[in-house]
Amino acid sequence: MAYYFYSLYLYLILILVVFFGVESYAPIGRLTHSSVLIKNNLYFFGGQYRNENPPWFDLTSTASIPFGSHFATVASNDVNNNLDIYLFGGVMVDIITQQDSFTSFVFKFNVNSSRWNAPSVNGIVPKRRRKINAVSDNSGKIYIYGGVADGHENLDQIVDISKIVLYDIKSSTWSIKTAKFPDQIIDNRLSHTAVLDYCFGGSKIANGIFNVRVSPDVAVLNTETEPFEWTIPKVTSSIGIFPSLKGHTANLVGNYMIVAFGNITQLNTEPSETNTNIYLMDIRNFTWVNSFEFEIEQHAEKKENSQSNESNDKKVVVAAVFGVIVTIIVMIGAFLIYKWVHKKRKNLPNPPNPGDHLGAE
Repeated sequence: MAYYFYSLYLYLILILVVFFGVESYAPIGRLTHSSVLIKNNLYFFGGQYRNENPPWFDLTSTASIPFGSHFATVASNDVNNNLDIYLFGGVMVDIITQQDSFTSFVFKFNVNSSRWNAPSVNGIVPKRRRKINAVSDNSGKIYIYGGVADGHENLDQIVDISKIVLYDIKSSTWSIKTAKFPDQIIDNRLSHTAVLDYCFGGSKIANGIFNVRVSPDVAVLNTETEPFEWTIPKVTSSIGIFPSLKGHTANLVGNYMIVAFGNITQLNTEPSETNTNIYLMDIRNFTWVNSFEFEIEQHAEKKENSQSNESNDKKVVVAAVFGVIVTIIVMIGAFLIYKWVHKKRKNLPNPPNPGDHLGAE
């Protein structure tokens, strides 16, 4: 059965249900979308929907992407509190005709103004590509990796999961490390997600069938050992049976991995169902849960209080130093005035003695 993918007109979703437990909107399931965390809000961009006649939605009339987008990547930049989100590459289609509408490799969305624009970028523009990944550092640089431009190469071969490719951002050099495996088998995969050391989901090729379910769903790469080592944690669930996914997104928020949307994979057949849910995993004990602790806000509040206290301490110190300086200046001024008055008195002529005046007569 052939499936046709359509770009959703649901381009930007501000998911508050994860953080506040309020389900005021239930977004349509999708895959090959992009996501990024900005402060306490998780933004989702674009995606595809498996349906020949999908519904179209414009949830935010002032913030929708000006084109259909999937297989793209996004990265945030909050240097100097700009709160910008950059969308790179991917498939760009006209929202009405569904035809190619590529105009720029990068678009910028400002969270404060809810405006999109194609920024002017110097240097050599990368080749147009999709299925890419991006990360940003604290200095405002964004690094883009991988992707395909004119179709797949070696379509029947998936990259060996034991080969860990490293890029040193300081020396701009590449290297490869071979990771050890545990006793159990960890499938090579694609369309998975990786946040820090946690790898989730994906699909593989088995018996000529593409996008088959992988095993295990969750694998952890220990980068503290030499060589690196893959481990398989014992995963539990407090929400019942959890589906295996591909083409989803995953974001790490405090002690939780937030997994959203994607295709539900099967053991011996192509995926036929799109996931409409958002799931939480507590990475402290690898348990799928249905509650979220507000540790991010607490940390942010503590940080703000710490910064406020530090600012107040600085003000107290400045005030104290200023007070000491003023006191010293006043004391020096008073001493100089005293010396000047005392000297003036010594230079004045002595007044006549009344007794001497009477004797002279």
